[in-house]
Formats: sequence, structure tokens, C-alpha cells
Amino acid sequence: MVKNAPKPVTRTFEEKLRAFAKAEPDFRAHYTLAELGEMFGTSRQRVHQVVGPYRGPRKKVNRQPRPDARTARLRPFEAAEPDFRERYPPSELARKFGVSRQHVSKIRGPLHRDSGAVKAERARQKLREFAEARPEAVAPTWEGGMPMAEIAGLLDLSLYMLTKCWRELKLPVREPPRGGGGRVLREETCVECGRTFEWTLQQERNLRHGVKKYVVCSVLCGTRQGRRAADCRAGDGA
Repeated sequence: MVKNAPKPVTRTFEEKLRAFAKAEPDFRAHYTLAELGEMFGTSRQRVHQVVGPYRGPRKKVNRQPRPDARTARLRPFEAAEPDFRERYPPSELARKFGVSRQHVSKIRGPLHRDSGAVKAERARQKLREFAEARPEAVAPTWEGGMPMAEIAGLLDLSLYMLTKCWRELKLPVREPPRGGGGRVLREETCVECGRTFEWTLQQERNLRHGVKKYVVCSVLCGTRQGRRAADCRAGDGA
């Protein structure tokens, strides 16, 4: 047995990597971090720690665009409906084809149509068709017309949008005009005495706003009708 025999020198991978870098100064242009990691039996992160900032060889990757069924349906849409920019806002097109607004703009170009203008035009069209189909419903309320809230519910519009379109289409005024409360609207029958009398605009206003509760011809008939209603309520409570 030979004493004091020299021990075999083992180099760490850092030493091997530094020696490799010294032997091939341009190794960064020929090897990626992953390839260096495989060569020296370590990870690409450890190689990066040893060699420092690294920018390996650039590899050009030819990526082919993947076919998209949504894009395929969106492209011929313009041929079928050339005026789609005037009819649909970008958000509605995005929901229709299941894509984002950015994707719609990328495929079909910028859509400058304002969504608010589209909604207003549709609301005007709905109201215009409703007025043509039911002219008695858009008559003034004191002439038997339908209330605005009911019309808004039928057309699925907000009161704000309905009122705005109503003014733009110049439909009949819904509220009674200021003044002229003595103007006779129609004939009514008193619920107390049964007498027929002239029903004025002021009486219509009072009935609508709760000032007058019954269709009566005089204050006396109104007092009698109120007492009878109070007696009925008291009897029901007992």
C-alpha cells in the first residue's frame, strides 16, 4: 500500500463550466442555457447563475395562425350585412360571436358607432311602430291615453329613454298644459247623486294627484261619499 498517494482531483461543474467558457468565448452564440445544463448535468437556472447575464442564440419560430371558427363566422358577416356598423355596437357583436371587443375591431376594423346612439335609434323605432299601431295609446292621458310607465313596460324601455324619444318624435304631450283648468274635457256621472256634469281639466288634475278622491259633481256629494266610505271601513274593521 502506497502511503501519501495523491488524491484524484475532482472539479465541480462550476469549474468545468468556467473552463468551457474560457475555451469557447463565443459559446453564448451557439448554446442555449438548456443545452449547457444537459452538457454539465445541472439545471439551466444554475448555469445562468454561473455564467451571468445570458442571451443565447435566437431561433426563429414560424408560427402558423390557428384556425378560429369564431373568426371564420365574423369575416363574412360584413358581406351579409354591409351596414352592421350602423346597426350593432361593438359590445353586441362581441357577445354575438363570443369574442372580445378588441378581437372584433381587429378583424373588421375600428367600429366608431356609439352604442348609445344605436340604443336610442332602436328605442325610437320601437316607439314609432307602437304609435302607428296604437294611436289611441299615445293620446293625452286626459283623453284616455296609456300612462307613460305602462308604455315603457310594454316596449321594454326606461322612462328616461321613452321620454327622450317621445320629445324627438313630437308625439302628443302627456301632461295637461299649465293653466286652462276650466276647460271641459268630457261629461261624467256623479257617483253620489247620479247627475251628469261637465268634467274639467282642473278636476282631472285633482283626481290624478289625490286632491279629489271621487268623481262627484259638488263638494256636498264629495263629503257624503267620503262619509259613506269611512262608515264602510269602520264596519269592515269591526
